[in-house]
Amino acid sequence: MTKREGKAEIIDLKGLLERDQDFLRSAVESFVHAALEAEMTEAVGAAKSERTERRLFYRSGYYERSAR
Repeated sequence: MTKREGKAEIIDLKGLLERDQDFLRSAVESFVHAALEAEMTEAVGAAKSERTERRLFYRSGYYERSAR
């Protein structure tokens, strides 16, 4: 039974990708952006524009980019 449900989900995903060509690109872009933002926050020791005593670095030269 689990295999049938899995196949139905794959078919639904294929249909979604056919209807919205940019779905996968935008999903990957959002995931990568969130991962990079979390990594930068961890490396710096503070969120963007946040002032803390434990802050190690600055985030100058940072701006939003979109995937092509």
